Amino acid sequence: MTFVCPGCRHDLKDEAPRAYSCMACQREFPFIAGIPDFRLFDPPYVSRREETARVNALLDRYREFDWEGLTRFYVRRILTDLAPDQKDAHLEHRLTLRYRAREREKLLQAQLQDLGYSLPAGCRILDLGCGSGEATVAFLSRTPHVTGVDISLEELVLARKLCEEEGYYSGSFVAACAESLPLPTQSFDFVYSMDVVEHVRDQRAFLLEARKVLKDGGGFLFNSPNRYSLVAAEPHVNLWGVGFLPRNLADPYCRLRGKGPYSGKRLLSYRELTAIVKEVFGSSHLFERRPNPKSQSLAGKLYHALAPFSVKAYTLIAAEHLVFTQVPGENSKKAAGRQQPAAGRMKDSKAHSAES
Repeated sequence: MTFVCPGCRHDLKDEAPRAYSCMACQREFPFIAGIPDFRLFDPPYVSRREETARVNALLDRYREFDWEGLTRFYVRRILTDLAPDQKDAHLEHRLTLRYRAREREKLLQAQLQDLGYSLPAGCRILDLGCGSGEATVAFLSRTPHVTGVDISLEELVLARKLCEEEGYYSGSFVAACAESLPLPTQSFDFVYSMDVVEHVRDQRAFLLEARKVLKDGGGFLFNSPNRYSLVAAEPHVNLWGVGFLPRNLADPYCRLRGKGPYSGKRLLSYRELTAIVKEVFGSSHLFERRPNPKSQSLAGKLYHALAPFSVKAYTLIAAEHLVFTQVPGENSKKAAGRQQPAAGRMKDSKAHSAES
């Protein structure tokens, strides 16, 4: 994997294992725990100094524990910003994600195939906002050319441990900001980014970076929790109605309700999401909830009978939105032709994902 300066986009001088350096802007990007650190700003939830202490604590126990043991140590001993009753749920979520990520990846690939899109053989995949690497490992079962990028070095240390334990040593992990990637233009066939867009500083820049690193015809799949959901509480603090407040009141409200600070999160509404995706990519497929004609419940029967109006209404209040879009190219034209024969190109069209 070659890299470019995330600040000025010039080529970098590889001085491994110490650092990468940019001769144009004089920036230097060190290796930390064997992971190149290209971040232009700090993670949103922890200072760089505290992060260094946490990473060192993980490295001290890295060879002592397996991945599960290291994850338990991380949650129980290192994460000081979680209450004791929160740690149990958080730990369960992390430990089961290893297996849920595989099933999620299979389901999503099946949905993409329904749109006429499939991953090319030997494709290059970017797991953007890879966290502790569960999806990265799932993709490594398909192709060895997978790069995991995250702003958190702590998560990347756990991701590397998981990758090693699963027997994959070809996956590369990089610390970087999603809004300023150190990756060459048109270097990936597919970008996968789950539970990320609501955490970045600049959501438009995030989408622009994903588009920049995609090859012609490359696909981008990501999800976005709905700010105005009426069917689920805000997923990060488990409070109803947070998204309906003015954004500057969300933090004091969450503190008042005993949920701690509400920082580093900016959920998008359906309209905000579709507007920004259209601006950057021009077209997209939004996965919606399909009405089930075999439903026996009154709500299900009404939902089916009132489609497509009920589908559109539900989309506005759904818990989250799942979006797939492509960079214009031969593959995307073929996919568009299968979906919309008369159009000849992709437009803002809809696909369906789950039954109601």
